Amino acid sequence: MKNGNLKAPPLPVVILSTADIDAPIWTNKQHIAARLVAEREVHYIESLGLRAPRLSIKDLRRILARISTILLKRHNPRNINASGKRREGVEALHRHLPMVIPFHACAPVRAFNRWMIKRRIQPRLPERYALWSFSPLTYGLEERAEMVVYHSVDLLHTIDGIPRKALLQAERRLITRADVLVASSTGVANHLRALHANPMVWENVADIDLFQGLRAPASDRERRAIFVGNLTPSKIDFAIFEAIIAKGVRLALAGPFSIDGTKRDPALGRLLASPHVTYLGTLNQQEMAAEIGKSWVGIIPYHLNQYTTGVFPMKVYEYLAAGLPVVATALPSISGRAIPGVTIASPQDFAEVVARACAGEYASPPGDFSKNSWDARLEQIRTLLDSGQQQPVEAAL
Repeated sequence: MKNGNLKAPPLPVVILSTADIDAPIWTNKQHIAARLVAEREVHYIESLGLRAPRLSIKDLRRILARISTILLKRHNPRNINASGKRREGVEALHRHLPMVIPFHACAPVRAFNRWMIKRRIQPRLPERYALWSFSPLTYGLEERAEMVVYHSVDLLHTIDGIPRKALLQAERRLITRADVLVASSTGVANHLRALHANPMVWENVADIDLFQGLRAPASDRERRAIFVGNLTPSKIDFAIFEAIIAKGVRLALAGPFSIDGTKRDPALGRLLASPHVTYLGTLNQQEMAAEIGKSWVGIIPYHLNQYTTGVFPMKVYEYLAAGLPVVATALPSISGRAIPGVTIASPQDFAEVVARACAGEYASPPGDFSKNSWDARLEQIRTLLDSGQQQPVEAAL
């Protein structure tokens, strides 16, 4: 007997990431994977190493660590915990480390990488799946996919060391194949539109419940500015940090150095030596929420350059949910709209705006941030994936 009312199981998802699950700071890729795995099978393909390695000790260590992990089939468990515990969902992920050569500009290397993906990764994937790719370079993973989502969260082609021509060519091909295009900012969306695409815009969201839950009352807050994120000179204007402490404002910094492969800026060394600066290290999610939640103002002192044209910082809604007013440079993704609690300041005026905020009375920013939560984003993802799901299947009983 057959029953036509049984629905097909949720379509497995293969996430092609541009960052490893063990990365010091989680962004869209890891958050989506760890949440989505609670309701369907998720395969997480770790970074393909889009940036060509340099002749540096740091890059050599990174390459050796990847080779060691592949050969020993052992993952590093660091930084996958949110509250002193292992992050929920990570163990349930099917994790794949691609053995590729990170010189993607070279056509013979790309051909080899495609062969390696087909030989080592494809046989370990489900027979049917949705590909959720954060990388324009897919090496054929989309060919077997029943549904393809290209989720562009950065203007990757503007990063130093990225093979611009090869990446843009791959991106054009992926756009023609993708069923859904998602951009994380207006800048990324405009880039995709220039390639004749029509993406949806999903701004970065935050773990709203966590950050709201760890908000300290005004009486327990420290009159300090805080920045949490990657402390890299390609994104961060360290001169703004120096101007802030020159006004006697206390400054808390948290995050890794030079995660994008750039050298450590000498200004950062001067900052860390200042008595006005507290370096908090690289924090897990709960530690981050606690430190932000006891601060006075959150800052986003980004450079205005080609790369940051496409950036919508995840920390915007993390700061706001934690009860912090935000001061940011005029990033196109946030300066063109009014976000309650966010003040846009020029590099010249930034320190003065922060100093005034720290000297004034504490005032929590207004607004309901539930629509900017991971719960809301997961519902969008679920709806999108289910729209591509096959019709109910018949099962013999």
